[in-house]
Amino acid sequence: MMSNGEEELAVAPGYLCEHPQTLIAQIHAALQATLPGQAAQGKMAPANHLFTAPVDSRPRQAAVLILFLPQGAHDLAVLFTQRTLTVAHHKGQICFPGGRQDVADHTLLHTALRETAEEIGLPATDVVILGSLTPLYVSASNHLVHPVVGWIPWLPRLAPNPTEVAQVLFVPLSALLDPQNVTVCTYASAHRTLTAPGYAIGGQCIWGATAMMTSELLEIIRPHLAHAKSTD
Repeated sequence: MMSNGEEELAVAPGYLCEHPQTLIAQIHAALQATLPGQAAQGKMAPANHLFTAPVDSRPRQAAVLILFLPQGAHDLAVLFTQRTLTVAHHKGQICFPGGRQDVADHTLLHTALRETAEEIGLPATDVVILGSLTPLYVSASNHLVHPVVGWIPWLPRLAPNPTEVAQVLFVPLSALLDPQNVTVCTYASAHRTLTAPGYAIGGQCIWGATAMMTSELLEIIRPHLAHAKSTD
C-alpha cells in the first residue's frame, strides 16, 4: 500500500512495448481519428443499458480524466479512484476522477482537470492531453460523461480528498488488456443486486460506465501494440 490513499494493485507485471512513450504517441494519433464508439462501449455494458438519453430528459454534462502514467520499464498504468461510501452517487465503486460541469468551467476539458485536481490533488498543468473518447450517457445519474484522455510522464505526490476518494489505484495497462481479467462483477446496492461485465484486477472489480469507457480505450490501443513493439 502506498501512502496517502494510493495503491499500486498487486498484479503480475506485463510486457507492453519496449518504450511506452511510443505507444502514448500512437494513442494520441488514434484519438484524432474515428473512434470505435458505442460498439466498443457496449462490450462491457450492463444489461439494458441506455446509450441515448430519453427524449424528455436533459442530462447534465460531466467529464472524467483517463490518465496514463509510466509503469516500470515496459508498461503503462491507468489511474482510477475508489469512491467513498459517503458520496451521493456510485458509492464505493471504482471510477475515473471527474464530475459535473460547473457554470464557471469554460470547457469540459476544464471540468475534467478541475475535478481531478479537487479529488486527488493533481495539478492540471502536469497533464498532457491526448484526446477524448466517445461521450457516454449514464442513466442512473442522468449525466452525459465526456472522457478526456491524458498522460503524465511522472507522478507528483497526490492529496486525495477523503470525503470523495477512498483510495487511488494504478492499474497496469497490460492487466486491463489481459482477457483473463474480463469477468462478471456483482454489486449489491440498498435495493437490489446487479451484475455486469467488468475487469477483475487485484481483488477489485471495474464495471459500469467506467468499464465501458475502458473498453473503448482498449479497442483503440490493441491495434497499435504489435507496431509499438516492432518499431522500438
